[in-house]
Formats: sequence, structure tokens, C-alpha cells
Amino acid sequence: METNKVWFVTGASKGFELVKKLLSEGYRVAATSRTVESLVSSFGEASENFLPLNMNITDNDNVKWVFAQTGEHFGNMDVIVKNAGYGQIGTLE
Repeated sequence: METNKVWFVTGASKGFELVKKLLSEGYRVAATSRTVESLVSSFGEASENFLPLNMNITDNDNVKWVFAQTGEHFGNMDVIVKNAGYGQIGTLE
């Protein structure tokens, strides 16, 4: 299996197992979270195979910047996993 694909994973601090598995199998991963610190503490500093990024999914300019950083670091993206979400607290009808 080819493992040089680049995975882009949003909400990676909550998708810990996926990112851990991808990195252990040799994939290159750009991971986003609200704080880079949570990613660095879980997976380590930026490297040839790992790029931790701060992303605010409600800020279009920030999202564009994150995609640009990923492109600069890895050259491309092959798989995008949307793991970031929005929480609704309260009763739904």
C-alpha cells in the first residue's frame, strides 16, 4: 500500500486515534485543532510527516491560510477528513 499520501484532518485533538494510526503507518498528516499546543503534546512538533495547525472553522481567512500552509509544507492534499464540528448544547425538538 502506498503511504506517501497526505491526509488533512480537522478537529484532530478529538480524532486522536486516526492521526496516531496514520502517522504510525507512515502517512503524512496535516492536523488542525483550536490550539496547536494540544496537537504538539499529543503528536510532537512539526516534522517532515506531521504539520500541526491552529484553525478556526468560523473564519474563512484562517481556513484559507491553513490550506495554504498545508500546500506549502506537503505540496498537496490527497485525503480530507472533516472531524471538526459544532456542538449544540441544550434540548433539540
